[in-house]
Amino acid sequence: MQRMILGLAIATMLAAPAAPTRAATPGQQKAQQLAHMLKASGKMVNYRVGVKYQNGIAWLQGQVTSPQQKAIAEALIVQAPGVKQVVNQLAIIA
Repeated sequence: MQRMILGLAIATMLAAPAAPTRAATPGQQKAQQLAHMLKASGKMVNYRVGVKYQNGIAWLQGQVTSPQQKAIAEALIVQAPGVKQVVNQLAIIA
């Protein structure tokens, strides 16, 4: 009897539809594009930057190693299509 119940429980779990995966929102997709743009530029080294994007505003958070890299990151992002404003919250670490 226990085997039958266990078998039914396993069958029920296998037959249940998997939880749907959530697609990235347009803001998340744009943030990923902007982060890739920073990496692909080849101008950033030894950095940890997270990007958030919503309604034309890009937020940069994380760490860079110099004031120049902080400025480069902002300059690259502000030139991206759809970006109207950059909130640069990058910290400079040695």
